[in-house]
Amino acid sequence: PLPPQLRAIVRKDLRLQLRDPAQMLQLLLLTLIIGVYLSHLHFIKSMEGLDPGLHRWWKAALLIINYVMCSLTLSAVCTRFVYPALSLEGRSFWIVQKSPLGLATLLRSKFICWTIPITGMYSLTLLCGVYITSPSIALAVTSLYAILLTPATLVGISIAFGGLYAEFDWEHVSQLSSGGGSLITMLALFFVQVFHLLVYGLLLVCTVRLLNGDDGLLLFLVYSGAILLAGILTSAFVVRFFMRRAVQYLEDNSLHNY
Repeated sequence: PLPPQLRAIVRKDLRLQLRDPAQMLQLLLLTLIIGVYLSHLHFIKSMEGLDPGLHRWWKAALLIINYVMCSLTLSAVCTRFVYPALSLEGRSFWIVQKSPLGLATLLRSKFICWTIPITGMYSLTLLCGVYITSPSIALAVTSLYAILLTPATLVGISIAFGGLYAEFDWEHVSQLSSGGGSLITMLALFFVQVFHLLVYGLLLVCTVRLLNGDDGLLLFLVYSGAILLAGILTSAFVVRFFMRRAVQYLEDNSLHNY
């Protein structure tokens, strides 16, 4: 269970999002887009006449397409909803800044608040795509990397950049996601997605080569373990680095600059 202070912040942020009709409408539109994508994925999943080896590569390609589409949708959600999370504190941010809670704890609470629902939404979408493409169990298990790491990394980057480019003197919420900081966040998320796509693709390649008999089990474990470790450590380092930069930036800037 979360400490009472963190629980109060998480509850406040959730209520703030649910009370905004514009936010809910945009989330509904994104949900409809995901539904349209999944319905079209059903029509391209099958290719007849392929031998088993090529068929596994085709299934892996479909999983990569599914990952790209889900990650792009996740990036849109993070830019529109997660990035402005800190700036939504508005002019009352000075209260939080002067409280004993601490800015690092505040950013951590924002991270927890958004990681849980976004991971759930992303996992549901990605698993629906995996189910539709009907890959082998081994290929489907490889998608756990994307489920466990991608949403947490994108949320962490969005929260950090939301602190680096915070705007507390706003008149309407839409201003927060239409500035230069939002564009920079989108570019940062794009590069993170490219890295995760590379890691996920390499894991799929290792899995297909194992299933086709090109590599042995030991070689598969060595390659996939090294790739997985590199993905986890790099993601953790990047998120931690930018989170620290955001805390330092917020602490170094006086209240009148906000």
